[in-house]
Amino acid sequence: LATIPSPGLNEDGIRIGPGPSLSLVEFVATIANASFSVSCTDCSSNGMKELPTMVALLEPTFSEITDGFLTVLEDILTSNYTQILIDRFMNKTVSMCPHHPDYNSSAVADVSEAEYGTPGLSWLMASSWEFIALTAATAFEVALAVLSINLEEYDPPETDPLSGERALDVPESVELLDFSEDELISTVLGEVSSFLNKTVDTVNGPNMNINELIGSFLLDSDGIMSFSVDMSFEVGGASIEIAGVRLYGLDSFTKLDLLSVIGSYTLYNEISLGGISFEADILVNIPGDQSSPAFFTSRSTSGVKEQITVGGEMKNIDMTLALLMAIDLNKLGAIEMGSMLNSAILPQCLLSALYSGLNVTDLSLSIGTLEHPTLTGISSSALAGSIENVTMTIFNKYGSSIEEALPTILEVAVRVALNSILDEIQSTPCPDPGSFVGDDVNVDFRDLLLNPLKAVEAGGSGEAPYGDIIPMFKQALDDYLSTSDGSSSYLQLNGDLIEPLTETLSGVPGTFIIADSLINQTIDFDNIVGLSFVGFSIYATQLENLDTIQNPLVFLNPAAANVLDNSLNIGTPSDPLRVSTSLSFEIDSDYFITSDTVDIDVGVETAEIFASIMALVRAKSLMEFPLRDLAYLSCWLATIPSP
Repeated sequence: LATIPSPGLNEDGIRIGPGPSLSLVEFVATIANASFSVSCTDCSSNGMKELPTMVALLEPTFSEITDGFLTVLEDILTSNYTQILIDRFMNKTVSMCPHHPDYNSSAVADVSEAEYGTPGLSWLMASSWEFIALTAATAFEVALAVLSINLEEYDPPETDPLSGERALDVPESVELLDFSEDELISTVLGEVSSFLNKTVDTVNGPNMNINELIGSFLLDSDGIMSFSVDMSFEVGGASIEIAGVRLYGLDSFTKLDLLSVIGSYTLYNEISLGGISFEADILVNIPGDQSSPAFFTSRSTSGVKEQITVGGEMKNIDMTLALLMAIDLNKLGAIEMGSMLNSAILPQCLLSALYSGLNVTDLSLSIGTLEHPTLTGISSSALAGSIENVTMTIFNKYGSSIEEALPTILEVAVRVALNSILDEIQSTPCPDPGSFVGDDVNVDFRDLLLNPLKAVEAGGSGEAPYGDIIPMFKQALDDYLSTSDGSSSYLQLNGDLIEPLTETLSGVPGTFIIADSLINQTIDFDNIVGLSFVGFSIYATQLENLDTIQNPLVFLNPAAANVLDNSLNIGTPSDPLRVSTSLSFEIDSDYFITSDTVDIDVGVETAEIFASIMALVRAKSLMEFPLRDLAYLSCWLATIPSP
């Protein structure tokens, strides 16, 4: 080999100078016929015992894979990877020849890791792409079937959703939010769950509130949630990019029981959906085959670009989820308002208030029907047919086993993924909400309450200086406040909030008792000029038909930088707004004694109320407002400069 010129190498072990002095220009091998079989000699698991049957069912596919192995071997032997190894070996051979002037008796021809590191191997090429894709799809589906069969005898252990809080060791100096003892929190959580789970009449028929909200804010007009993933990675010299994902059925909830308090720090959730399906767009960019850096041969081909769509569907999904949420009240109270107004930092800021982290302590999942996965967009009809044949063969034979095992597989995957995501979020500290120049900068309500586009239209900056959370809630609130109940001109707000609230307070839906006794005054004259006493009282004062609110209803509409408009339209000719009270008047004198009671009733067919409020709220005070003072009206008013 020393008779062949030795190539020079750079510091990375790559040839420098002209072309190679020794190269494998072309390598071709053929097989007349290939067969593939597996036998289980010592297998304890049912899945592996079934593997020979699977291979036999897919024998044509495995024979095709065996044939394809030669293509990969040819690609590797004529690739840059092999040429680099040859160049490195040739660089050392002169020092191993006894009669060569550069002979070194201790020289060793190490062509890979020791001196230069392992060269990159491009094994996923245009000529081998179909073989690799078929091999990967077959291996995945066979492995899924083997795992599913093994899980048929799996008996999941009894789980305790309260295990997390029982394991907590809380020092006396730490005060945790106890959901079971805080009646207000329990009530709020219950009301939120009831509202989301409530069925309402819509233009498309009865539907749950959660489905309407998801459809309005997360889905497009076709009921699809689309988002870009922008995830790419390299495999064997080819680049693979997950370009976008589409989710269907997110508005198919049939049951939603959220945030049920089952322990001091544990919340339980039950969810049922009619079905969820997905589509993922995958872009594969495969380089062309070049037999060597210096030669172009008959095996050289142009690159391949594939846009593949992978799909799947699950129907009748039921899931239960228990979450340990041990909230440290001191940490929660120290969080500033500005950290809660930006969706980009909200999760980590909320989770920073947890004492032990947010953990999934219990998870169960059941799937009624699992549809066959789909794979479309492959340019090669032969490859698409081969993969479809593998899928049909596996699912026709082992579909029931896969369907039974998938919930268990997903339970483990979802639990690991959720805990991993939560750990990653919690590892990031809550950042400062940002600073505002000077203490005298006032909040521009247009930028605080409106999204950037609407803020600009209203005269604001549109730069969202106060985050995006409040504009999202404001938009949701406006949409809700303008929604009628579907059967009359009244707003849905009446049935959802006004009626149950007033019934709780007074016992009568739509009626609010201002006071059982508003005024009760007695003046004693000590029989001066024959007058003993005079009594005066106003009682049983109440408002009726408060559940007749109609459009237009305007709440906190920013008319200017520091001005908020509000308007209310209430009462109709058939259900007028009524104010009623009882007035009692007593006189005890030497001349006469009287005791009179009069019921007063004032009805207003339609009342239109408008209020415009100006407030100079300091931006710095608002953004630095600690959550611990949320319940103090005086603290909110302190964000406005004292006159």
